[in-house]
Amino acid sequence: MSNIHNVLYDKEEILWEGKPEKAPYMVGAFFSSIPLFLFGIPFAAIPLFMHVMSNGSPMSWMIFVMPHFWVGLGLMFGPIISAVLSYPRINYAITNRRVMIESGVFNYNIKTIDNDQISNATVNVSIVDGWYGGTTGTIMLSEGLANIMYVRTASAMSRLDCLLHIKDPYTVFKFFGKLEVDTKTDMQYPNALRPSSNPGYQTTIDDKFPKQ
Repeated sequence: MSNIHNVLYDKEEILWEGKPEKAPYMVGAFFSSIPLFLFGIPFAAIPLFMHVMSNGSPMSWMIFVMPHFWVGLGLMFGPIISAVLSYPRINYAITNRRVMIESGVFNYNIKTIDNDQISNATVNVSIVDGWYGGTTGTIMLSEGLANIMYVRTASAMSRLDCLLHIKDPYTVFKFFGKLEVDTKTDMQYPNALRPSSNPGYQTTIDDKFPKQ
């Protein structure tokens, strides 16, 4: 169950919430782990080869306490195991104040980005998403003045500012873009202070995500 509801401010309201679609998420994690898998093979294969060539010598079992053997196994299978364990803990929410991203492997971490602090947002439909009909995609966020280049990996840390493989990404992206503009506009000139003769740009930051 998501912990996002437990950290809401007074009068803060969730306008949209979701999580990655499981199949694209797992397949994407598998393909992104291939470079690490290949890099880890020599670390694990060399001790195994030495064990086989030793013809079952009692000392050959000492190979399995060598740290680089376990480092190799970690590089080969760690990202996939991490993706499987982290999936139940990944949840996303967009509120009338901020974007909230919950993640973690053995615990829960929540990162928040205030709506007015998001300088850029892009949507990406990857090859993996295309395999599932293009109905999922990733929204990537950059904060403040930084232009951040995101690399799709299985590392939980690289996912903190991404809404990965969510359903209907373009619809969510348009809704989020309007919310971002409305928030910044209302901060500069709140609706409550607009004269009735010149209403200007009427923001609607409490609008719910449109029903499908």
